Amino acid sequence: MCCCNSTCTCGGACQNCQATSTDNVKYTGPNLPCTEVNFNDNLTVALQKLEALVCGLQATIVSMQQTTTTTTTEVPETTTTTTTM
Repeated sequence: MCCCNSTCTCGGACQNCQATSTDNVKYTGPNLPCTEVNFNDNLTVALQKLEALVCGLQATIVSMQQTTTTTTTEVPETTTTTTTM
């Protein structure tokens, strides 16, 4: 059994468990235009970009919910519903 969830070979000794700083983990995939995560960004920067994106989307959703109105007009034998955003 391994300590600290480290990877060990069967019967091998546990390795020292030291946290790796997210500043030292690099993204090496292609640039991601929707999140603005780019090749060679470190994990700290990538998470900050994702956080900003999620917060922006959340603010947009809240704003849209506050400005949505629904009006229903009933006329005999006819019902019209209009939603304005």
